[in-house]
Amino acid sequence: MFPNQNGGLSRRSGDQPTTTAHASSSSFYRHWDFWVVFLSSSLAFHAALLGTSPGWHLLLTDMPAILGRDEIPTLNWAFPTLLFAQAFSNVFFGRLSDYVGRRWIFIAGNLVAFVGFLSCSRVSHGYSISGLHVLIGIGTGIQVMGPFLALAELVPVYLRFAFTGGCVALLAPYQAMYPAIAEALAQKTSESWRWCYSINAIFSFVAFVGFAIAYHPKPLSQFDAPIRTRNWISLILIASSTCLGYFAMWGDRLWGWESARVIAPIVVSGLFLLATPVYEALYGGKGAAVPGYLFRSWATVSLVLSGALCVVFQWFFPLADVLIFQAIHGRTGMSLAWDTSTFTSGTVAGSIIATVALARPRRIKWHLVGGTVVSMVFLSALAAARPERYRMDQAFNTLIGIGVGYVLVTAYTAAPMTAKPRDMGCVVGTMAAVRTLVGCILWAVLYAIYLPKLDRDLTSTLTNSNSASGLPPETIPALVQAVDAAQATGDPSGLLQVPGVTLKVLMDLQLALVDAATSAFHLLIYIAFIYAALIVGLAFASPNVDRYLSSEILAYNGARRVRPADASRG
Repeated sequence: MFPNQNGGLSRRSGDQPTTTAHASSSSFYRHWDFWVVFLSSSLAFHAALLGTSPGWHLLLTDMPAILGRDEIPTLNWAFPTLLFAQAFSNVFFGRLSDYVGRRWIFIAGNLVAFVGFLSCSRVSHGYSISGLHVLIGIGTGIQVMGPFLALAELVPVYLRFAFTGGCVALLAPYQAMYPAIAEALAQKTSESWRWCYSINAIFSFVAFVGFAIAYHPKPLSQFDAPIRTRNWISLILIASSTCLGYFAMWGDRLWGWESARVIAPIVVSGLFLLATPVYEALYGGKGAAVPGYLFRSWATVSLVLSGALCVVFQWFFPLADVLIFQAIHGRTGMSLAWDTSTFTSGTVAGSIIATVALARPRRIKWHLVGGTVVSMVFLSALAAARPERYRMDQAFNTLIGIGVGYVLVTAYTAAPMTAKPRDMGCVVGTMAAVRTLVGCILWAVLYAIYLPKLDRDLTSTLTNSNSASGLPPETIPALVQAVDAAQATGDPSGLLQVPGVTLKVLMDLQLALVDAATSAFHLLIYIAFIYAALIVGLAFASPNVDRYLSSEILAYNGARRVRPADASRG
Protein backbone atom coordinates (compact mmCIF):
# COMPACT_ATOMS: atom_id res chain seq x y z
CA MET A 1 0.00 0.00 0.00
CA PHE A 2 1.24 3.44 -0.85
CA PRO A 3 -0.17 6.87 0.00
CA ASN A 4 -1.84 8.64 -2.87
CA GLN A 5 -2.17 12.33 -3.61
CA ASN A 6 -5.41 12.61 -1.66
CA GLY A 7 -4.03 11.23 1.57
CA GLY A 8 -5.54 7.77 1.17
CA LEU A 9 -3.89 4.54 0.19
CA SER A 10 -3.56 2.93 -3.21
CA ARG A 11 -2.55 -0.61 -4.02
CA ARG A 12 0.39 -1.30 -6.33
CA SER A 13 1.06 -4.61 -8.00
CA GLY A 14 2.61 -7.14 -5.61
CA ASP A 15 2.04 -5.08 -2.47
CA GLN A 16 0.59 -6.75 0.62
CA PRO A 17 -1.78 -4.85 2.90
CA THR A 18 0.01 -2.90 5.57
CA THR A 19 -1.15 -1.01 8.62
CA THR A 20 -0.26 2.65 8.78
CA ALA A 21 -1.20 5.53 11.03
CA HIS A 22 -3.31 8.48 9.94
CA ALA A 23 -4.15 11.76 11.62
CA SER A 24 -4.75 15.39 10.96
CA SER A 25 -1.57 17.22 9.98
CA SER A 26 -2.54 20.18 12.16
CA SER A 27 -1.76 18.73 15.59
CA PHE A 28 1.50 16.76 15.54
CA TYR A 29 3.74 19.80 16.11
CA ARG A 30 1.83 21.15 19.12
CA HIS A 31 3.53 18.84 21.61
CA TRP A 32 6.84 19.47 23.31
CA ASP A 33 8.18 15.99 22.70
CA PHE A 34 8.09 16.47 18.92
CA TRP A 35 10.29 19.55 19.13
CA VAL A 36 12.73 17.79 21.45
CA VAL A 37 13.07 15.04 18.83
CA PHE A 38 13.47 17.73 16.15
CA LEU A 39 16.30 19.41 18.08
CA SER A 40 17.93 16.07 18.97
CA SER A 41 17.85 14.94 15.34
CA SER A 42 19.46 18.19 14.25
CA LEU A 43 22.25 18.07 16.84
CA ALA A 44 22.95 14.42 16.03
CA PHE A 45 23.01 15.12 12.29
CA HIS A 46 25.47 17.99 12.74
CA ALA A 47 27.71 15.87 14.96
CA ALA A 48 27.76 13.20 12.23
CA LEU A 49 28.26 15.71 9.40
CA LEU A 50 31.15 17.46 11.10
CA GLY A 51 32.59 14.28 12.56
CA THR A 52 32.98 12.87 9.03
CA SER A 53 34.12 16.04 7.26
CA PRO A 54 37.89 16.61 6.80
CA GLY A 55 37.17 20.31 7.21
CA TRP A 56 36.24 19.72 10.87
CA HIS A 57 38.07 16.73 12.32
CA LEU A 58 41.37 17.89 10.69
CA LEU A 59 42.66 14.32 10.34
CA LEU A 60 43.95 14.98 6.83
CA THR A 61 45.12 18.57 7.33
CA ASP A 62 46.28 20.01 10.68
CA MET A 63 46.51 16.98 12.96
CA PRO A 64 49.55 15.31 11.33
CA ALA A 65 51.59 18.49 11.88
CA ILE A 66 50.25 18.98 15.42
CA LEU A 67 50.87 15.41 16.60
CA GLY A 68 54.23 15.03 14.85
CA ARG A 69 55.71 12.74 12.24
CA ASP A 70 56.00 9.76 14.55
CA GLU A 71 52.21 9.53 14.85
CA ILE A 72 51.45 9.79 11.12
CA PRO A 73 51.68 6.05 10.26
CA THR A 74 49.00 5.15 12.81
CA LEU A 75 47.01 8.37 12.38
CA ASN A 76 46.61 7.56 8.66
CA TRP A 77 44.25 4.77 9.72
CA ALA A 78 41.78 7.05 11.48
CA PHE A 79 39.80 8.33 8.52
CA PRO A 80 39.54 4.98 6.66
CA THR A 81 38.48 3.36 9.94
CA LEU A 82 35.80 6.01 10.42
CA LEU A 83 34.36 5.38 6.96
CA PHE A 84 34.64 1.60 7.37
CA ALA A 85 32.63 1.62 10.60
CA GLN A 86 30.17 4.20 9.33
CA ALA A 87 29.40 2.16 6.21
CA PHE A 88 28.65 -0.93 8.30
CA SER A 89 26.53 1.16 10.67
CA ASN A 90 24.50 2.73 7.84
CA VAL A 91 23.55 -0.59 6.29
CA PHE A 92 23.20 -2.72 9.41
CA PHE A 93 21.48 -0.35 11.83
CA GLY A 94 19.37 1.31 9.16
CA ARG A 95 17.81 -2.06 8.38
CA LEU A 96 17.85 -3.14 12.03
CA SER A 97 15.65 -0.16 12.86
CA ASP A 98 13.09 -1.61 10.43
CA TYR A 99 13.29 -4.93 12.27
CA VAL A 100 13.12 -3.82 15.90
CA GLY A 101 11.98 -0.19 15.85
CA ARG A 102 13.80 3.14 15.83
CA ARG A 103 13.87 4.28 19.47
CA TRP A 104 16.71 2.23 20.93
CA ILE A 105 18.74 2.40 17.73
CA PHE A 106 18.95 6.20 17.91
CA ILE A 107 19.44 6.26 21.68
CA ALA A 108 22.30 3.76 21.47
CA GLY A 109 23.80 5.39 18.38
CA ASN A 110 24.08 8.79 20.05
CA LEU A 111 25.49 7.23 23.22
CA VAL A 112 28.18 5.39 21.24
CA ALA A 113 29.02 8.57 19.33
CA PHE A 114 29.27 10.51 22.61
CA VAL A 115 31.68 7.98 24.09
CA GLY A 116 33.78 7.93 20.93
CA PHE A 117 34.01 11.71 20.55
CA LEU A 118 34.69 12.33 24.25
CA SER A 119 37.36 9.63 24.44
CA CYS A 120 39.04 10.85 21.27
CA SER A 121 39.23 14.38 22.65
CA ARG A 122 41.32 13.10 25.58
CA VAL A 123 43.96 10.94 23.82
CA SER A 124 47.22 11.99 22.20
CA HIS A 125 48.47 9.05 20.13
CA GLY A 126 47.64 8.12 16.57
CA TYR A 127 46.77 4.51 17.36
CA SER A 128 44.30 5.57 20.06
CA ILE A 129 42.65 8.10 17.76
CA SER A 130 42.36 5.54 14.96
CA GLY A 131 40.90 2.89 17.26
CA LEU A 132 38.31 5.23 18.74
CA HIS A 133 37.10 6.12 15.27
CA VAL A 134 35.43 2.71 15.21
CA LEU A 135 33.02 4.02 17.86
CA ILE A 136 32.68 7.36 16.10
CA GLY A 137 31.92 5.63 12.80
CA ILE A 138 29.24 3.39 14.32
CA GLY A 139 27.63 6.29 16.17
CA THR A 140 27.70 8.80 13.32
CA GLY A 141 26.37 6.16 10.91
CA ILE A 142 23.18 6.17 12.97
CA GLN A 143 23.15 9.91 13.72
CA VAL A 144 23.28 10.96 10.09
CA MET A 145 20.00 9.12 9.38
CA GLY A 146 18.00 10.92 12.08
CA PRO A 147 16.30 13.74 10.13
CA PHE A 148 15.33 11.42 7.26
CA LEU A 149 14.16 8.50 9.38
CA ALA A 150 13.29 9.23 13.02
CA LEU A 151 11.93 12.72 12.38
CA ALA A 152 10.40 12.04 8.95
CA GLU A 153 8.04 9.37 10.31
CA LEU A 154 6.55 11.81 12.82
CA VAL A 155 5.31 14.37 10.26
CA PRO A 156 2.86 14.16 7.35
CA VAL A 157 4.52 12.93 4.18
CA TYR A 158 3.92 16.17 2.28
CA LEU A 159 5.58 18.18 5.09
CA ARG A 160 8.73 16.04 5.33
CA PHE A 161 10.73 18.35 3.07
CA ALA A 162 10.02 21.37 5.24
CA PHE A 163 10.82 19.66 8.54
CA THR A 164 13.85 17.63 7.44
CA GLY A 165 15.22 20.66 5.61
CA GLY A 166 14.74 22.82 8.69
CA CYS A 167 16.40 20.12 10.78
CA VAL A 168 19.57 19.90 8.67
CA ALA A 169 19.82 23.71 8.40
CA LEU A 170 18.94 24.52 12.01
CA LEU A 171 22.53 25.42 12.97
CA ALA A 172 23.08 27.35 9.75
CA PRO A 173 25.77 29.86 10.90
CA TYR A 174 27.75 27.13 12.64
CA GLN A 175 27.51 24.74 9.69
CA ALA A 176 28.40 27.50 7.23
CA MET A 177 31.60 28.49 9.01
CA TYR A 178 32.75 25.20 10.53
CA PRO A 179 36.05 25.00 8.57
CA ALA A 180 37.04 28.43 9.88
CA ILE A 181 35.82 27.56 13.40
CA ALA A 182 37.85 24.33 13.41
CA GLU A 183 41.01 26.09 12.21
CA ALA A 184 40.59 28.87 14.79
CA LEU A 185 40.16 26.30 17.57
CA ALA A 186 43.26 24.43 16.38
CA GLN A 187 45.40 27.57 16.22
CA LYS A 188 44.08 29.80 19.00
CA THR A 189 43.13 27.54 21.91
CA SER A 190 45.16 25.43 24.28
CA GLU A 191 42.96 22.38 23.58
CA SER A 192 43.61 22.81 19.84
CA TRP A 193 42.02 20.03 17.69
CA ARG A 194 40.48 18.43 20.77
CA TRP A 195 37.73 21.03 20.76
CA CYS A 196 36.42 19.62 17.46
CA TYR A 197 35.76 16.30 19.17
CA SER A 198 34.54 17.85 22.42
CA ILE A 199 31.89 19.92 20.63
CA ASN A 200 30.66 16.84 18.80
CA ALA A 201 30.56 15.00 22.13
CA ILE A 202 28.35 17.76 23.58
CA PHE A 203 25.99 17.58 20.59
CA SER A 204 25.82 13.79 20.84
CA PHE A 205 25.14 13.81 24.59
CA VAL A 206 22.32 16.36 24.29
CA ALA A 207 20.84 14.32 21.43
CA PHE A 208 21.15 11.13 23.50
CA VAL A 209 19.26 12.70 26.41
CA GLY A 210 16.67 14.20 24.05
CA PHE A 211 15.95 10.91 22.31
CA ALA A 212 15.85 9.04 25.63
CA ILE A 213 13.33 11.45 27.13
CA ALA A 214 11.12 12.40 24.20
CA TYR A 215 11.40 9.80 21.44
CA HIS A 216 8.73 7.15 22.04
CA PRO A 217 7.40 6.24 18.59
CA LYS A 218 4.48 3.88 18.25
CA PRO A 219 5.71 0.34 17.52
CA LEU A 220 5.94 -0.16 13.79
CA SER A 221 3.01 -2.55 13.54
CA GLN A 222 2.99 -2.39 9.76
CA PHE A 223 5.44 -5.32 9.62
CA ASP A 224 3.70 -8.25 8.01
CA ALA A 225 5.98 -10.97 9.43
CA PRO A 226 7.24 -11.77 12.93
CA ILE A 227 10.78 -10.78 13.77
CA ARG A 228 12.02 -14.37 13.81
CA THR A 229 11.65 -14.49 10.00
CA ARG A 230 14.08 -11.60 9.47
CA ASN A 231 17.14 -12.56 7.48
CA TRP A 232 19.94 -11.68 9.90
CA ILE A 233 22.60 -13.65 8.04
CA SER A 234 22.03 -11.85 4.73
CA LEU A 235 21.97 -8.52 6.56
CA ILE A 236 25.36 -9.25 8.13
CA LEU A 237 26.70 -10.45 4.77
CA ILE A 238 25.68 -7.35 2.86
CA ALA A 239 26.80 -4.97 5.63
CA SER A 240 30.18 -6.73 5.85
CA SER A 241 30.69 -6.81 2.08
CA THR A 242 29.93 -3.09 1.91
CA CYS A 243 32.36 -1.98 4.59
CA LEU A 244 35.20 -4.37 3.66
CA GLY A 245 35.34 -2.87 0.21
CA TYR A 246 35.89 0.57 1.71
CA PHE A 247 39.36 -0.30 2.97
CA ALA A 248 40.26 -1.43 -0.53
CA MET A 249 39.53 2.08 -1.81
CA TRP A 250 42.32 3.35 0.45
CA GLY A 251 44.84 0.81 -0.83
CA ASP A 252 47.23 3.24 -2.45
CA ARG A 253 47.34 5.47 0.63
CA LEU A 254 47.82 2.71 3.20
CA TRP A 255 49.70 -0.14 1.49
CA GLY A 256 49.71 -0.04 -2.31
CA TRP A 257 47.28 -1.55 -4.76
CA GLU A 258 49.38 -4.67 -5.32
CA SER A 259 49.49 -5.54 -1.61
CA ALA A 260 47.73 -8.67 -0.37
CA ARG A 261 46.25 -6.52 2.38
CA VAL A 262 44.30 -4.66 -0.30
CA ILE A 263 43.53 -7.60 -2.56
CA ALA A 264 42.14 -9.71 0.31
CA PRO A 265 39.37 -7.26 1.35
CA ILE A 266 38.38 -6.82 -2.30
CA VAL A 267 38.07 -10.58 -2.81
CA VAL A 268 36.27 -11.21 0.51
CA SER A 269 33.84 -8.33 0.03
CA GLY A 270 33.11 -9.55 -3.50
CA LEU A 271 32.40 -13.09 -2.26
CA PHE A 272 30.13 -11.77 0.51
CA LEU A 273 28.28 -9.60 -1.99
CA LEU A 274 27.75 -12.56 -4.33
CA ALA A 275 26.69 -14.80 -1.45
CA THR A 276 23.98 -12.39 -0.27
CA PRO A 277 21.47 -12.79 -3.17
CA VAL A 278 22.15 -16.54 -3.27
CA TYR A 279 21.38 -16.91 0.44
CA GLU A 280 18.30 -14.71 0.21
CA ALA A 281 16.99 -16.66 -2.80
CA LEU A 282 17.33 -19.94 -0.86
CA TYR A 283 16.41 -18.88 2.67
CA GLY A 284 15.37 -15.23 2.59
CA GLY A 285 11.60 -15.47 2.45
CA LYS A 286 9.87 -12.29 3.58
CA GLY A 287 12.81 -11.06 5.64
CA ALA A 288 15.20 -10.03 2.88
CA ALA A 289 17.93 -7.65 4.01
CA VAL A 290 17.31 -5.57 0.89
CA PRO A 291 13.81 -6.29 -0.50
CA GLY A 292 13.80 -7.14 -4.18
CA TYR A 293 11.07 -4.64 -5.08
CA LEU A 294 13.44 -1.79 -4.19
CA PHE A 295 15.81 -2.88 -6.96
CA ARG A 296 12.86 -3.06 -9.36
CA SER A 297 11.62 0.41 -8.41
CA TRP A 298 13.31 2.93 -10.71
CA ALA A 299 12.02 5.77 -8.51
CA THR A 300 13.89 4.38 -5.51
CA VAL A 301 17.06 3.45 -7.42
CA SER A 302 17.32 6.77 -9.28
CA LEU A 303 16.76 8.87 -6.15
CA VAL A 304 19.23 6.85 -4.08
CA LEU A 305 21.93 7.10 -6.74
CA SER A 306 21.28 10.75 -7.64
CA GLY A 307 21.27 11.83 -4.01
CA ALA A 308 24.33 9.81 -2.99
CA LEU A 309 26.42 10.77 -6.03
CA CYS A 310 25.74 14.48 -5.58
CA VAL A 311 25.57 14.86 -1.79
CA VAL A 312 28.93 13.08 -1.37
CA PHE A 313 30.51 16.44 -2.18
CA GLN A 314 29.26 17.79 1.16
CA TRP A 315 31.84 15.47 2.76
CA PHE A 316 34.44 15.29 -0.02
CA PHE A 317 34.70 18.85 -1.29
CA PRO A 318 36.36 20.48 1.75
CA LEU A 319 39.38 18.32 0.90
CA ALA A 320 39.14 19.27 -2.78
CA ASP A 321 39.15 22.92 -1.69
CA VAL A 322 42.65 22.38 -0.32
CA LEU A 323 43.77 21.53 -3.86
CA ILE A 324 42.10 24.61 -5.26
CA PHE A 325 42.95 27.28 -2.73
CA GLN A 326 46.20 26.01 -1.22
CA ALA A 327 47.96 24.43 -4.19
CA ILE A 328 46.72 26.84 -6.88
CA HIS A 329 46.12 30.06 -4.96
CA GLY A 330 48.68 29.64 -2.18
CA ARG A 331 46.23 30.13 0.68
CA THR A 332 47.05 28.59 4.07
CA GLY A 333 45.85 28.61 7.68
CA MET A 334 42.81 30.75 8.45
CA SER A 335 42.72 32.16 4.92
CA LEU A 336 42.34 28.65 3.52
CA ALA A 337 39.69 27.83 6.12
CA TRP A 338 37.62 30.85 5.13
CA ASP A 339 37.96 29.90 1.47
CA THR A 340 36.66 26.41 2.29
CA SER A 341 33.77 28.04 4.13
CA THR A 342 32.51 29.44 0.83
CA PHE A 343 31.46 25.89 -0.08
CA THR A 344 29.93 25.03 3.30
CA SER A 345 28.04 28.34 3.27
CA GLY A 346 26.66 27.34 -0.12
CA THR A 347 25.42 23.97 1.17
CA VAL A 348 23.59 25.69 4.02
CA ALA A 349 22.06 28.21 1.62
CA GLY A 350 20.98 25.40 -0.69
CA SER A 351 19.33 23.51 2.18
CA ILE A 352 17.43 26.63 3.26
CA ILE A 353 16.32 27.41 -0.29
CA ALA A 354 15.09 23.83 -0.76
CA THR A 355 13.24 23.93 2.56
CA VAL A 356 11.35 27.05 1.48
CA ALA A 357 10.79 25.91 -2.12
CA LEU A 358 9.44 22.51 -1.01
CA ALA A 359 7.28 23.76 1.83
CA ARG A 360 4.39 22.98 -0.54
CA PRO A 361 6.05 20.30 -2.66
CA ARG A 362 5.16 19.96 -6.34
CA ARG A 363 7.10 18.54 -9.27
CA ILE A 364 9.75 17.08 -6.99
CA LYS A 365 11.68 15.64 -9.94
CA TRP A 366 12.44 19.10 -11.31
CA HIS A 367 13.69 20.29 -7.95
CA LEU A 368 16.15 17.38 -8.04
CA VAL A 369 17.13 18.22 -11.61
CA GLY A 370 17.63 21.90 -10.75
CA GLY A 371 19.89 21.25 -7.77
CA THR A 372 21.90 18.63 -9.65
CA VAL A 373 22.42 20.82 -12.71
CA VAL A 374 23.57 23.80 -10.63
CA SER A 375 26.13 21.75 -8.69
CA MET A 376 27.49 19.82 -11.68
CA VAL A 377 27.65 22.77 -14.09
CA PHE A 378 29.76 24.83 -11.73
CA LEU A 379 31.85 21.82 -10.77
CA SER A 380 32.70 21.44 -14.46
CA ALA A 381 33.37 25.18 -14.67
CA LEU A 382 36.29 24.72 -12.27
CA ALA A 383 38.22 23.55 -15.31
CA ALA A 384 38.82 27.29 -15.73
CA ALA A 385 40.55 27.56 -12.33
CA ARG A 386 43.74 29.61 -12.55
CA PRO A 387 45.94 31.38 -9.99
CA GLU A 388 44.68 34.75 -11.24
CA ARG A 389 40.98 33.75 -10.97
CA TYR A 390 40.69 33.54 -7.21
CA ARG A 391 37.33 35.35 -6.84
CA MET A 392 35.80 33.31 -9.63
CA ASP A 393 36.84 30.07 -7.94
CA GLN A 394 35.28 31.28 -4.68
CA ALA A 395 32.02 32.03 -6.49
CA PHE A 396 31.97 28.65 -8.24
CA ASN A 397 32.70 26.99 -4.90
CA THR A 398 29.65 28.62 -3.34
CA LEU A 399 27.36 27.76 -6.26
CA ILE A 400 28.44 24.11 -6.16
CA GLY A 401 27.53 24.08 -2.47
CA ILE A 402 24.09 25.57 -3.14
CA GLY A 403 23.30 22.77 -5.59
CA VAL A 404 24.57 20.09 -3.22
CA GLY A 405 22.55 21.45 -0.28
CA TYR A 406 19.43 21.59 -2.44
CA VAL A 407 19.83 17.96 -3.53
CA LEU A 408 20.46 16.87 0.07
CA VAL A 409 17.01 17.99 1.17
CA THR A 410 15.26 16.89 -2.03
CA ALA A 411 16.70 13.42 -2.67
CA TYR A 412 17.27 12.27 0.91
CA THR A 413 13.68 13.12 1.79
CA ALA A 414 12.06 11.83 -1.40
CA ALA A 415 13.84 8.45 -1.63
CA PRO A 416 12.32 6.92 1.56
CA MET A 417 8.85 8.05 0.38
CA THR A 418 9.05 5.56 -2.48
CA ALA A 419 9.50 2.55 -0.18
CA LYS A 420 7.04 0.72 2.01
CA PRO A 421 6.99 2.18 5.54
CA ARG A 422 8.64 -0.95 6.93
CA ASP A 423 11.62 -0.50 4.55
CA MET A 424 12.44 3.18 5.12
CA GLY A 425 15.47 2.37 7.26
CA CYS A 426 16.85 0.14 4.52
CA VAL A 427 16.56 2.94 1.93
CA VAL A 428 18.05 5.68 4.13
CA GLY A 429 20.89 3.43 5.32
CA THR A 430 21.69 2.24 1.80
CA MET A 431 21.71 5.81 0.52
CA ALA A 432 24.15 6.90 3.22
CA ALA A 433 26.37 3.86 2.58
CA VAL A 434 26.44 4.48 -1.19
CA ARG A 435 27.42 8.07 -0.49
CA THR A 436 30.33 6.89 1.67
CA LEU A 437 31.40 4.34 -0.94
CA VAL A 438 31.41 6.99 -3.66
CA GLY A 439 33.45 9.23 -1.36
CA CYS A 440 36.03 6.47 -0.93
CA ILE A 441 36.21 6.02 -4.70
CA LEU A 442 36.73 9.76 -5.19
CA TRP A 443 39.54 9.76 -2.64
CA ALA A 444 41.09 6.75 -4.37
CA VAL A 445 40.95 8.62 -7.70
CA LEU A 446 42.50 11.64 -6.05
CA TYR A 447 45.48 9.70 -4.70
CA ALA A 448 45.84 7.51 -7.79
CA ILE A 449 45.65 10.30 -10.40
CA TYR A 450 46.27 13.72 -8.89
CA LEU A 451 49.42 13.03 -6.86
CA PRO A 452 51.30 11.03 -9.57
CA LYS A 453 50.34 13.68 -12.14
CA LEU A 454 51.57 16.42 -9.80
CA ASP A 455 54.89 14.63 -9.24
CA ARG A 456 55.44 14.03 -12.97
CA ASP A 457 54.69 17.62 -13.94
CA LEU A 458 56.76 19.04 -11.10
CA THR A 459 59.75 16.82 -11.96
CA SER A 460 59.46 17.72 -15.63
CA THR A 461 59.27 21.45 -14.90
CA LEU A 462 62.24 21.38 -12.56
CA THR A 463 64.28 19.29 -14.97
CA ASN A 464 63.54 20.98 -18.29
CA SER A 465 63.30 24.62 -17.32
CA ASN A 466 65.57 27.17 -15.77
CA SER A 467 63.39 27.45 -12.65
CA ALA A 468 65.70 25.11 -10.73
CA SER A 469 68.92 26.82 -11.70
CA GLY A 470 71.65 25.97 -9.23
CA LEU A 471 69.99 22.78 -8.08
CA PRO A 472 71.90 19.57 -8.93
CA PRO A 473 69.73 17.39 -11.23
CA GLU A 474 70.27 14.29 -9.10
CA THR A 475 68.55 15.98 -6.12
CA ILE A 476 65.32 16.75 -7.99
CA PRO A 477 63.62 13.42 -7.05
CA ALA A 478 64.51 14.04 -3.40
CA LEU A 479 63.04 17.54 -3.64
CA VAL A 480 59.78 16.20 -5.12
CA GLN A 481 59.56 13.63 -2.30
CA ALA A 482 60.09 16.41 0.22
CA VAL A 483 57.23 18.35 -1.40
CA ASP A 484 54.95 15.29 -1.06
CA ALA A 485 55.95 14.90 2.60
CA ALA A 486 55.30 18.59 3.28
CA GLN A 487 51.82 18.31 1.75
CA ALA A 488 51.05 15.18 3.78
CA THR A 489 52.26 16.47 7.13
CA GLY A 490 51.95 20.23 6.81
CA ASP A 491 55.59 20.55 7.86
CA PRO A 492 57.80 22.17 5.15
CA SER A 493 61.05 21.86 7.13
CA GLY A 494 62.05 18.78 5.13
CA LEU A 495 62.54 20.95 2.03
CA LEU A 496 65.51 22.68 3.62
CA GLN A 497 67.24 19.34 4.22
CA VAL A 498 67.49 18.56 0.49
CA PRO A 499 71.12 19.14 -0.67
CA GLY A 500 71.53 22.26 -2.79
CA VAL A 501 68.25 23.93 -1.80
CA THR A 502 68.51 27.69 -1.43
CA LEU A 503 65.98 30.48 -1.01
CA LYS A 504 66.09 31.10 -4.79
CA VAL A 505 65.38 27.43 -5.46
CA LEU A 506 62.41 27.50 -3.06
CA MET A 507 60.96 30.57 -4.78
CA ASP A 508 61.27 28.89 -8.18
CA LEU A 509 59.86 25.70 -6.73
CA GLN A 510 56.76 27.56 -5.57
CA LEU A 511 56.05 28.80 -9.10
CA ALA A 512 56.64 25.35 -10.56
CA LEU A 513 54.38 23.78 -7.94
CA VAL A 514 51.50 26.14 -8.78
CA ASP A 515 51.77 25.26 -12.49
CA ALA A 516 51.94 21.53 -11.76
CA ALA A 517 49.04 21.66 -9.27
CA THR A 518 46.88 23.60 -11.73
CA SER A 519 47.55 21.08 -14.49
CA ALA A 520 46.84 18.09 -12.20
CA PHE A 521 43.64 19.66 -10.90
CA HIS A 522 42.42 20.30 -14.44
CA LEU A 523 42.93 16.62 -15.20
CA LEU A 524 40.66 15.73 -12.27
CA ILE A 525 37.96 18.10 -13.51
CA TYR A 526 38.14 16.67 -17.03
CA ILE A 527 37.49 13.24 -15.52
CA ALA A 528 34.69 14.80 -13.45
CA PHE A 529 32.90 15.78 -16.69
CA ILE A 530 31.90 12.11 -17.05
CA TYR A 531 30.79 11.95 -13.42
CA ALA A 532 28.73 15.15 -13.80
CA ALA A 533 27.05 13.90 -16.97
CA LEU A 534 26.10 10.66 -15.20
CA ILE A 535 24.50 12.47 -12.25
CA VAL A 536 22.60 14.93 -14.43
CA GLY A 537 21.40 12.07 -16.62
CA LEU A 538 20.15 10.17 -13.57
CA ALA A 539 18.26 13.23 -12.35
CA PHE A 540 16.54 13.76 -15.70
CA ALA A 541 15.73 10.03 -15.96
CA SER A 542 14.19 9.84 -12.48
CA PRO A 543 10.38 9.72 -12.37
CA ASN A 544 8.16 12.26 -10.70
CA VAL A 545 7.31 11.08 -7.18
CA ASP A 546 4.50 13.53 -6.40
CA ARG A 547 2.08 10.59 -6.21
CA TYR A 548 3.67 9.53 -2.92
CA LEU A 549 2.71 12.79 -1.21
CA SER A 550 -0.10 12.57 1.34
CA SER A 551 -1.17 13.77 4.77
CA GLU A 552 -0.22 10.39 6.24
CA ILE A 553 1.81 10.17 9.46
CA LEU A 554 3.61 6.86 9.88
CA ALA A 555 4.33 6.97 13.60
CA TYR A 556 3.04 8.73 16.68
CA ASN A 557 5.28 9.94 19.43
CA GLY A 558 5.04 9.95 23.21
CA ALA A 559 1.79 9.18 25.00
CA ARG A 560 -0.37 10.34 22.10
CA ARG A 561 -1.65 6.96 20.99
CA VAL A 562 -4.13 6.96 18.15
CA ARG A 563 -5.55 3.72 16.87
CA PRO A 564 -4.20 3.30 13.33
CA ALA A 565 -6.70 3.16 10.54
CA ASP A 566 -7.28 -0.24 9.03
CA ALA A 567 -5.56 0.08 5.70
CA SER A 568 -6.72 -3.32 4.54
CA ARG A 569 -9.96 -1.79 3.28
CA GLY A 570 -7.88 -0.25 0.42
